[in-house]
Amino acid sequence: MTKLYITDRLDLKFNKNDGDFVYFIGDAVCPYNDVENVANPKELNRIALNIRDDYSSYIYSLNKIFLKNDLVFNQDLSLFHISDLSNKRTELYDVFPCVCHVILIKNLIESLKIAEVVVCGCTDFFLNSVKSVCGDISLKIKRNKTIGCKTNVLFDFIAVLKFVLCSILKRCILYFNKLDVPLNDVDNLFLTFYPLHLNLNGFEKKYGKLVNKNDAYLVCMNTEGFLLRQNFFQYYKYATELAGLSKTRQIFLLDGFINFADFFEVFRTYFKLVKSYKKIFRETFIFKGIDITNYLLEEVNVSFLRIPRMTLYKKAISRLCAKVKIKNFIYYMHEYCWGRWLTYCFRRSSFSGKLIGFQHGPASYRKLLYCMAKGEADGGNHDYLNHVPIPDEVFAETEFAKKIYEHAGYTNVKVMEKIYRLYYLDGIERKRIESDKILVAGGLHDSFLLFDFLTDEFLKNPQRKYYIRFHPKLDHGLIEKKIHSCRSKNVFIADGELLSYLSTVSEVVTTYSSVGYEAYLLGIKVRLIDLPWKINESPLLDMIEQKEVP
Repeated sequence: MTKLYITDRLDLKFNKNDGDFVYFIGDAVCPYNDVENVANPKELNRIALNIRDDYSSYIYSLNKIFLKNDLVFNQDLSLFHISDLSNKRTELYDVFPCVCHVILIKNLIESLKIAEVVVCGCTDFFLNSVKSVCGDISLKIKRNKTIGCKTNVLFDFIAVLKFVLCSILKRCILYFNKLDVPLNDVDNLFLTFYPLHLNLNGFEKKYGKLVNKNDAYLVCMNTEGFLLRQNFFQYYKYATELAGLSKTRQIFLLDGFINFADFFEVFRTYFKLVKSYKKIFRETFIFKGIDITNYLLEEVNVSFLRIPRMTLYKKAISRLCAKVKIKNFIYYMHEYCWGRWLTYCFRRSSFSGKLIGFQHGPASYRKLLYCMAKGEADGGNHDYLNHVPIPDEVFAETEFAKKIYEHAGYTNVKVMEKIYRLYYLDGIERKRIESDKILVAGGLHDSFLLFDFLTDEFLKNPQRKYYIRFHPKLDHGLIEKKIHSCRSKNVFIADGELLSYLSTVSEVVTTYSSVGYEAYLLGIKVRLIDLPWKINESPLLDMIEQKEVP
């Protein structure tokens, strides 16, 4: 009897029979060399591309559940459109990779004539999805992991209360660090985050030289409490630095337009959600015969915390627009929950200018953040009960990215004359290339897995020098320990300027990091790694498959 073992465990012990298979889904290299591992990353990526549009349409159809349960803001915005559920962030949530894996498992059960499936060590979320496709096949379960997905009202209330109290204290800090900026009208107002992208010289990493001296920045330091997190000492320090920068640059700090009465809006939205969100947990979500209920409810849970926090800034934006006439508001992250919320807020204020979305990083057909269902994007009627708020125009980095945006329903997409975030590439001269020097660039969410995947290569190639480049938002401490504990002496931390490595390396190894695309533009050999469980969201993979690499 041919068995298929599905596991994420590194220590699974089983009695191997001829013809048995293992499907390893763990965040590590498969340790079972004596049994064929049939988890095929290339096939997984193919499935992801094939079902992308159907999955987006299914997720968009869930908006009717939000409308049915009166989960709307101000009677003109469905909260679905600013939820993590709608945003489909594959770098944070496993639902889409799970669907792709289960479809692949279903195909394998049929093609390999599997008689019994043994699931060991996987989460109950994944187990429920696998059960959906097993049919009459014998299914055995060993040591699965239980994960809760139901909301804890008390815990959530404490989290929201903590956010409000911290935000009030941070608002008080601004009284001691007022930005003495005249409220002059501006041609272009650029959204930015300090100190993430804006530096003390007034230079913005994403926009680069697109910003002129007469333009202004709209700076966010607090947002919804998820994107940026600073303690009070850091907040005071950053506010002081911005006050100094405001003497040479026109800066509007969004936090400074908040009134203390605005904090009541957070609680009002929260208590409305408490009443209505419970009804969503009675729903069952089935896509292509696969039960993904638990996965989607996890996304609903996060939205339950995120949405009330965003409402804090609705009136702040209205006050800004009432005091300052803005011709163009240019903002990246317009595809995210936060960006969609900004689009809505500007539309519902006295703002009469143009909203211009700005591509902030590589786009991919497999990156569902950039994908919407047909008819999901607002067509200009500003019907935000049924459609996603989108900008008037979108600045895309390349013709390929333009196609992705247009496929998703964005209109008036224009290709930038220059990719401003890549300005630093102009200063790179590849005159001293070292043939044995390799840069390994991990993404924010896969650096550990990529390092584990390459460990054997490090050991087998002692003549090569591997430099590990961290994602700027990654917790460096944990992966530094991993590097220091590695038995290979040819692995180093790439803690210098990125351009210094791109000037000399002979190869870049990556998964979806934008460093891979940047290296390709410089003519450097790029090796894409397909990791287990993960869907490869590198634009290079799309371009190579469609023969559109520039």
